[in-house]
Amino acid sequence: MAKISCIAISALTRTRTLGVKYTYRKDCLGALSTFSAFVYHPHVTILEGEKQALYLTKTVLSDDALPATLPTQELLQPIAKELEGFIKDCVIQSRVYGYQEKIATREYHNTSLTQNMLRVVATQAHKYPELLDRSFTFKPKIAADWRRSRHHIAVRGHPGFLLCSSKPLQLFASKNEIESTFNQPIQDVAPVSPVIDMSRYRVQKDLSYGFHPGSPYPYPHTLFLVDLKAKSRPTSQLLSHAIMYSHAVLRAVAVNEYKIRTDQELIDNPLAMNTIVTNGRMFAFIYYQLNTLNLADNEGIKNVVWIKHSLPLFQKVKKKEGIIRFNQECWQLWLSTIMYGIDLQNISDEYRRIQQLYQRKGDRKAQAVA
Repeated sequence: MAKISCIAISALTRTRTLGVKYTYRKDCLGALSTFSAFVYHPHVTILEGEKQALYLTKTVLSDDALPATLPTQELLQPIAKELEGFIKDCVIQSRVYGYQEKIATREYHNTSLTQNMLRVVATQAHKYPELLDRSFTFKPKIAADWRRSRHHIAVRGHPGFLLCSSKPLQLFASKNEIESTFNQPIQDVAPVSPVIDMSRYRVQKDLSYGFHPGSPYPYPHTLFLVDLKAKSRPTSQLLSHAIMYSHAVLRAVAVNEYKIRTDQELIDNPLAMNTIVTNGRMFAFIYYQLNTLNLADNEGIKNVVWIKHSLPLFQKVKKKEGIIRFNQECWQLWLSTIMYGIDLQNISDEYRRIQQLYQRKGDRKAQAVA
């Protein structure tokens, strides 16, 4: 009993009591490296929506709705036509049929639709082997922090899905377009505070996008933000989520993989990624390019984003009639986003060889019939 009492007394001398129940060790505070920051997480609803997110990430909105580097419709038309029937089957399966209920719930079909559409596109790997150089991660840990003006901003959360690749994504903006952002102004949210609706906490310094250094797929390709509950959140809030998490992911990659300083004005090798936001029917496409990590003021080079939102994939799904008003524009834009970075003109030699074998076999049958 005496020995136990001595240990208890020794522990009490090294701790400080918070209220009655909770205690913390004073000698551990130095190792935590905590700081006070305004935290942005998936449940935050900021007042100004995407306008506030653009200011917090020092990002300018491009005048063009879509980047000019996306694959053209001429290259995508054969693939889109071949896979359209399978995509419609995915929509019907996810919206109508449920494994546990008579009718699929919103939580189920919002997630299953995204996964099934990716599986359909993966069937083209025999033509484009680069589709195999990717990994699909469920709810990756995303964490990043930076200083914006006089405020410390921290992004935390495990949102959606992350599609990563073995090579960096092709940039959306050229060098001249990056330099032109020097004179573009950043829209302020004054007289509203830029950190309104964001709570202040003590957090640890962390830079992570779900992978450790040395991963075989270190470069983010597309981030999928799925509204599982489908509560019809305002579009501005969904876009703000996409901007904040896209910036956080690319910031973590720049620091961890490229060893770039967190205050560097112009990144020698800018980074880019796609983001798709959906509630199961409506889709929004965000293309983000990270050009700078210095967010202290509004001067200098800015980051760039392209946004195309409010695109329905379909209007309604019924058991007997099937899909009503399937949107070809949304489907082709979704496909171009996933296929971005792949040389669509360079079909694999193995696929060409198989096609030639089938053609020779067909010619022999035709000659035999003749």
